[in-house]
Amino acid sequence: MKSRHNFLRVVTLAGGAATFKTWTAPISKSLILLCLLIASASGAASGDEDTNTAQLNLESIASNQKISSDTQLLSPFENGAATISVVVSLRHSAPAQELSALSLQMNSPQANTSSSAADGPYYNLSNADIRTKLARSVKTELDSFRVGIEGYSAASVSANNSSAIAPITVTNQFTYSFGIAANVTLAGLDYLLQSDKVILIEENLILTQHLTQGISVMNGTTTRNTYKGAGVAVAIVDTGIDDSHPDLDGGKVLGGYDFGDEDIHQAFADMYGVDYKKAKELTFKQLYGGVFKEYKELEFFKRVEKYIEDISSKEEFVCKSGYVFKTDMKKQKLFNYILQNTETYYNVLILEKIIHILKNCETRIIHYTYDSFLL
Repeated sequence: MKSRHNFLRVVTLAGGAATFKTWTAPISKSLILLCLLIASASGAASGDEDTNTAQLNLESIASNQKISSDTQLLSPFENGAATISVVVSLRHSAPAQELSALSLQMNSPQANTSSSAADGPYYNLSNADIRTKLARSVKTELDSFRVGIEGYSAASVSANNSSAIAPITVTNQFTYSFGIAANVTLAGLDYLLQSDKVILIEENLILTQHLTQGISVMNGTTTRNTYKGAGVAVAIVDTGIDDSHPDLDGGKVLGGYDFGDEDIHQAFADMYGVDYKKAKELTFKQLYGGVFKEYKELEFFKRVEKYIEDISSKEEFVCKSGYVFKTDMKKQKLFNYILQNTETYYNVLILEKIIHILKNCETRIIHYTYDSFLL
């Protein structure tokens, strides 16, 4: 049988590099079979080489001092997983180190560690100024770090193909901790370990409750069996509550509003879309004169109006000061009286603290007007 002329391209792999050779020649079935066998053998050798390289990488990474709990962290790779989820802790910036020193000087019992990378600097997060400056320093450092790893990931994907898995995908950037959470491939993990900024890489774990064991360990069964809670209302004052959680449905969360860490008047200015001075004016007018039509859809004022309705539905209202208001008056007027009474109550408490501070000083309070003190 007469052979047909055709193009034959043989691809061989050597050390991960592809070599292409092309001939125009009569092709027989035997030649095609021979080429397939050569390619198959070359691919098998390459596969063995890739496996050996991966094993070497795992062994090298497992011995790295930056890896925490290496057996648990790397076991998904050993079982064939393409990626793992990790928490990456970075070195604290110089400005943050200064904040830590300042926190130590404050000697606050509320000072808190900022990272799970044990024994690092700690910060007095109960101090608003420390908290704001720390968040700014963390963001600057992490933004810079992410530029590098995102550039590396993009280049890696581009060098392979668009469907390749990115070696590092950031899933969370922390606010007060010098760290990120990310999904990483073995190559991505190796890249992170080479960074001088990285000090620790941990497994990203989901913590679960162990109530059955915990209750008995803290001897809670005696109390639990004695007190059933019948006829007792328990109220918890807390921040950071997710009132959309199913367990908190049915009016269990009574309200509140989160203004974040910024100045309250600046928060209102952002809501209104006006400057700081104008925001103070608008807020005062609406709290004491009623909510303007154009701002009724703002969440804060929705809650204000609901609160006014709630207090007006009762026969009387007891203020923090202990003063009792009858509710047989206009709703807005009642709300105004309660506001003024509450503000005065807290101002008196502040006044008491100021007097105590000035007890052995020559400075004296000479005038108090509504929301200010003149010394």
